Amino acid sequence: MARLCNEQGVAANKGASVVTVASPHRGAHLAQICMDMPERYRGSTKILRTFGYDIARRREFFNELTAASVGALFSAAKSHSNSTRTASIVCHAPRAEWCVPLKLFYQVKAFADFDLPSDGVIERDTQAFGDVIAELNIDHFRQVGLFGEARRFQQLCDVATDFFKTS
Repeated sequence: MARLCNEQGVAANKGASVVTVASPHRGAHLAQICMDMPERYRGSTKILRTFGYDIARRREFFNELTAASVGALFSAAKSHSNSTRTASIVCHAPRAEWCVPLKLFYQVKAFADFDLPSDGVIERDTQAFGDVIAELNIDHFRQVGLFGEARRFQQLCDVATDFFKTS
């Protein structure tokens, strides 16, 4: 959202800097897997529904995050030149270092094919926007301080704070 506002000039004169954290600037492969799941992985769809998550009902949400939709959104946006400084914090971690809930999530067969360097949700290669000010070894759930990872969340905040001090 911040990137779109910045590129369309909506945020002109509203801020000097925009920092994104593990955002899918070129779409997310996992979103495409979720889009395909009801037809391609019926068993996985049933497992998720058993736990209260109806992936078919969220199809519109996942569609917005596919590479095709994100690409279309930004190619349709009129690039607006402004002086806003843009940067990103890229996050990724080896699967063996993901938190237990994220590892359990990947026991669902449909997600077994998602073997790209990522934070468990967003691929590393889609996260860069502007200057990459840090690459952190942290999974997607821990980025918000879940599962006793306040220290890693604080590290992420410190990187962003340092960026804003120099903007």
